[in-house]
Amino acid sequence: MSTDYGATVEEVHRAFSEESYWLARLADSGADDATLESMSVGDDGSIDVVTTQVLRSDRLPGLVTQFHRGDLCIRREETWGPVTGAPRRPRSPDRSSTRR
Repeated sequence: MSTDYGATVEEVHRAFSEESYWLARLADSGADDATLESMSVGDDGSIDVVTTQVLRSDRLPGLVTQFHRGDLCIRREETWGPVTGAPRRPRSPDRSSTRR
């Protein structure tokens, strides 16, 4: 999965280390319930994040409800390594790409 960000790698990494970033991302996720289960920033700059998103069963497509009963709970565990090496710049003046 990849996402384009209009910032340097260092700026994106700094945002990822802030709880407010993850709370805003979850609030904008479209899930019925979204929770930041845990977040930690290591001494080396690594970031570990666990989130849970719930889609209520009445919003699921019929095809999904044939195979899954009840609400759909999605738990995500993300690990981001520290930024190392020389500073990185966006590929163009207004965009950069960060892959996860």
